[in-house]
Amino acid sequence: PEAAQISETRPGGFAFGTTIGPYVSPEDPEYVMYQAKIRQRIMNEWIMPMKFADEALGLICKIIVHINDRGEVVETEWEQKSGNPSFDMSAFRAVERASPLDIPPERLKYEVFAEGFIVEFKPMAAQTP
Repeated sequence: PEAAQISETRPGGFAFGTTIGPYVSPEDPEYVMYQAKIRQRIMNEWIMPMKFADEALGLICKIIVHINDRGEVVETEWEQKSGNPSFDMSAFRAVERASPLDIPPERLKYEVFAEGFIVEFKPMAAQTP
């Protein structure tokens, strides 16, 4: 799409094309720790239907989560659906229940809002502490 066709802003976020947020490496320790904390919080809210607890079913879904500067989930996108609507909705509801999340550190606010990060849901993930 042409630049004129792209929305200038998302609700509660940063203007499109701004240089407010510097690039943050996916290996940045603060970023890794923040993501791990948020993922754990979401996993704690996940009520996976027991009929999907068998790892052998191979169900996995991935949701991209965008968080604003107040820790609220402002947008979610499917990176990958499992193929089972019940399993997918249980994951989606976990993200909804977990919001608001911890406020991102100042230097990560742009990254977690504009880029977001992937939260993966699979039966094995529900079993690990």
